[in-house]
Amino acid sequence: ERIRGELGDSSTVPISRKVHVVNNVLVKDYGFCGNAGDYYNYRNSLLDHVIELRTGIPLSLCIVYSCVCRRLGIPMQITGLPGHVVLGFDDELRGRAFMDVFHGGRVLSIA
Repeated sequence: ERIRGELGDSSTVPISRKVHVVNNVLVKDYGFCGNAGDYYNYRNSLLDHVIELRTGIPLSLCIVYSCVCRRLGIPMQITGLPGHVVLGFDDELRGRAFMDVFHGGRVLSIA
């Protein structure tokens, strides 16, 4: 609901802005981040632990983000890369773009 409040009438808000707001709330406000220090801990794969501890591996963080985005009507796809998992989305300015949720929600583009 907090994200909805920041977006207002989301039908007129560009996808890139929606993605930015979701990332700000989840990373800056709630503290979700990649667990690089204890990457292989089995808790990084258990969604209840990831939500409670707000840390995890790329796949578990992508699942959390994609669930939040789905509730907001933001089309995101979990995308497997060699050795990593990111969220894919269509950005109005960049075309196909990817969000690396493990590394603070950094947005990557193909170009």
